[in-house]
Amino acid sequence: MTSSPSPASGLRAVPLTTSELDALAAGTASDEVRRRLGPYVGGEPLRWLWEIRAAQVRERPQDLPWIARPLHRDDATVAVGAAGFHTAPDDEGAVEISYEIDPAFRGRGLATAAAEMLVAEAIASPEVRTVVASVSPTNAASLRIVRRLGFVKVGEVEDPEDGIEEVFHLSASAPLPGGPGAVRGS
Repeated sequence: MTSSPSPASGLRAVPLTTSELDALAAGTASDEVRRRLGPYVGGEPLRWLWEIRAAQVRERPQDLPWIARPLHRDDATVAVGAAGFHTAPDDEGAVEISYEIDPAFRGRGLATAAAEMLVAEAIASPEVRTVVASVSPTNAASLRIVRRLGFVKVGEVEDPEDGIEEVFHLSASAPLPGGPGAVRGS
């Protein structure tokens, strides 16, 4: 699965190959990959993410097109973050969004653009019936984003690493007003 650019932000998620993913996880990515991704996405700060996803793809190769991908913006020389889904759609057609913006690029609407892009991508897939977002109750910025996009809180879960997270669902059957990339609500 590849994403189309988010028109308002020039944001696009660029898939990694299995070998690039493995190299990022091992900390042995080529100079070219590290240069393209920058020190945050291609270095130690996100290495934990690439380790998790590389192990996941070894067990479930079908997840590769869905998982985290480096985010690039037309006016940035390095990746501005990473975004994707935790897995391919499950048996009920649910996918969970995930995004991380390099601190050097935060405060520019990129997290919102990444979430919009992922929702539009999920809704466009015939396999997806529900888009899920799990957000810490202390993450005010992400809570605002999911609410603006029309997600509805359906419960809470205890994440072993992150603690309590609020779980939100968005039906894929109701397209975003204004088409892909549009923001729900106000």
